[in-house]
Amino acid sequence: MRDLAVGVDCGATSARAVVVDMEGRQLARYAHGEGAPASAHDPAPAVRAVLAAARGAIALCDSELPVASLWAGVAGAGRRRVNQGLESALAGAARLVTVGTDSTAAFQAAFGDDDGIVLISGTGSVGLARRTVAAASGGETREMVQVGGWGPIIDDAGSGCWFGHQALRAVMRADDGRGPPTSLSRTVSRFLKVTGQGYMSWAELASRRDFATLAPIVLEACERGDAVAGEIARTAVRELAEVVRTARARLAPSEDPVPVALAGGLIKEGGPLRTRLLAELERLEGVRVVAAGDAALGAAKLAVAAVEEARRQRKGGSDADGAERGA
Repeated sequence: MRDLAVGVDCGATSARAVVVDMEGRQLARYAHGEGAPASAHDPAPAVRAVLAAARGAIALCDSELPVASLWAGVAGAGRRRVNQGLESALAGAARLVTVGTDSTAAFQAAFGDDDGIVLISGTGSVGLARRTVAAASGGETREMVQVGGWGPIIDDAGSGCWFGHQALRAVMRADDGRGPPTSLSRTVSRFLKVTGQGYMSWAELASRRDFATLAPIVLEACERGDAVAGEIARTAVRELAEVVRTARARLAPSEDPVPVALAGGLIKEGGPLRTRLLAELERLEGVRVVAAGDAALGAAKLAVAAVEEARRQRKGGSDADGAERGA
């Protein structure tokens, strides 16, 4: 087993892995075309995606799993039961396995040890901010603040999956007369090859990724001047900007603008919603947009940090044992 660390950024659509040495130097990277969100009911798809990405990257180093440390940022993770289930399933991949959220990996990539806000809009959406506050015992402590990102059933506003839901609602409301006519009725039907009640059958079986494939269709219709698609896009931008505004309000007061990194397929550099969102964010006071960084590399750096933390804990335990024996 080589002393290598692997970081994986696993979204609902794809998974990317980066291999680094214990000094944090990048050795290889690999992109796997399938991703999967974390699930308490069925961790297998996310485990397969993480392992496929990790194995692909480590093979480029003429090595194989297990490695010293694996840090996997998985969309939908963050709940203790889910994280523990994934860590258990991935235990054979490394001596030390840590599962966190993809937003944590993105935050590390953008800000390292600094404070800021990362906003992700891909298949899902979420905002994550870190604030430094005074500790009761003196000094300072850091807290992570999540805004949004509660999943497609509760609240994933402005995400690709959300776009898909909005598109189907618009089509069905136009069909039964509750909503205005829209070109989405034609383009979505052609794309999915369904009509009428066929939409219900499709939606029952569709994954988050399937719903997200409708986002480009909505944005293309918006560019053509479709009023319904335009309102969906404007609502998405407002919702995403509200995540940033709320995160900024929950941070400690600062005279300097808070840096905001935009990540995820819809709002990353070159993303189809980025220009609209940048214009909306310009209206917010106290924020400035910065480069997002590479979430997979951020995860790899967290993998190295996990090894260093484990060493510190072992050393602390050894020192305490030695002091006890000396007494």
